[in-house]
Amino acid sequence: MLRMDIVTERRIKMTYKEFEMQVKTYLEENLGADVTVSTYTARKNNQTLCQGLLIEDASDGERFSASPVIYLDDFYRDLCNGSSFEEIAKTIYKLYRNAKQTGDFKLKDLTNFEELKEKIIYKLINLDMNKDLLDDIPYIPYLDLAIVFYCCIANTDEQTAGFLIHNSHLDLWGIQQNELYKYAHKNTCRLFPYSLQSVCATLNEMSENLTAPLSVMPEEDLLVLTNQSRIDGAACILYDNMLEKIAEVLQEDFYVIPSSIHELLILRKHLSPEEGGLSELITSVNQTTVLDTDILSSHPYYYDRNLHTLKCA
Repeated sequence: MLRMDIVTERRIKMTYKEFEMQVKTYLEENLGADVTVSTYTARKNNQTLCQGLLIEDASDGERFSASPVIYLDDFYRDLCNGSSFEEIAKTIYKLYRNAKQTGDFKLKDLTNFEELKEKIIYKLINLDMNKDLLDDIPYIPYLDLAIVFYCCIANTDEQTAGFLIHNSHLDLWGIQQNELYKYAHKNTCRLFPYSLQSVCATLNEMSENLTAPLSVMPEEDLLVLTNQSRIDGAACILYDNMLEKIAEVLQEDFYVIPSSIHELLILRKHLSPEEGGLSELITSVNQTTVLDTDILSSHPYYYDRNLHTLKCA
């Protein structure tokens, strides 16, 4: 997602591993004897690995089938940028408590599709960069991308929580992929309404410390398409008539620039650089600015408003 970071040089007080162990100790001391905290490595989008802490509560017995994982990368970055360990540890503790309240699903909840069908959503990821993952999960090809499915357990201002749906879940629930897509499409549009606005407006919303609004380009020269949570917002391109709505606003063909899995940039055709220029720009930004796990694609897409078609450019 679009971010503006100002990083000052600071002396890092502990390594990541030391930070991980101190957080683990803090949670073990404050969550009680029934709670076990262990290090956990998850395979995430684009074959990246993410480090976290898996928290299991023995007092739940077999009822609690979905244990929270707290990922630490962003918290360690906060530590390096000056936040105190005590402040970070308390935040992580609060996140776990909130996760227990919102995500405490009994086993029967996770095996009964009727209990989950209103929580099924979809996301967009790169197809080629996730071939191994796609062997194990239901997906629908979309150009050179893939529509994948999640169960969204929690969606609040403070946290989002859920799990990736695998082929084994379809067998467990006794449903087909087309039924999964039907619910995912309806729920994603409902739970994550789209946002389409200028880059300037987006930056103004995200930059709390600016004393004056940004105004570096005409209002509609470059638009940002995402959802109101600004998480996995690239999937908004799949919403009903979304491309047609954008074409109606711009009154011309346009390019879709895959900024990340979280948002897309919309550029008018007549403002596009020479052939190949957009791909070079996207590749450069992916290599220098976008986290590996957030990369969506390395080239733009072109929408023809007369043919109502989107294609790789």
